[in-house]
Amino acid sequence: MATPGGPGVIPDVSSLGGRVWWLVRLRWLAVLAVFGIVTVAWQLFHVQLQVRELYLIGFLLALVNAIFYVACRALRIAEDRGGTRVKIFANLQITTDLLALAALIHYSGGVENPFAFYFIFHIIVSGTLLSPVEAWLQALVAILLFCGMVTLEGAGVITHHHVPGLAPVGFYRNSVFLLATVA
Repeated sequence: MATPGGPGVIPDVSSLGGRVWWLVRLRWLAVLAVFGIVTVAWQLFHVQLQVRELYLIGFLLALVNAIFYVACRALRIAEDRGGTRVKIFANLQITTDLLALAALIHYSGGVENPFAFYFIFHIIVSGTLLSPVEAWLQALVAILLFCGMVTLEGAGVITHHHVPGLAPVGFYRNSVFLLATVA
């Protein structure tokens, strides 16, 4: 008998537990995308990126996902139809993804990065997986992470990592651009 979430087994995504497994599988694609996009941008297009930091984030995301995979199997998440355990696990995964995305955006241009809007995808996933209150809280986390990054970079508290070609140097401090971006 196949184990839920095992290789070649499609989880029952009609249950929250099945959708949590779906997140684990989707995250593997995200890990591959991080390494692929960074490598292509750096090697093929010669984009000046913080490659070491971006690869480290990709590696940490893979490591965390391996832990999530093991935890899903050990906790039998696929069999949980929406209990407290699976809700906590779903929230933990989404929050982890938001933190990883914020770090990736920060090290690849911050507010100037055209992928900054990717936060919306995590909010959409939250809305499909979680209760309305939990989804709103995840949206708040996303907003706080992005606005916090923008504010801290603009104030010079954390280093802004400019990527030549994305925007003029210092554009991350342009108040009209910032207001339009965070609005």
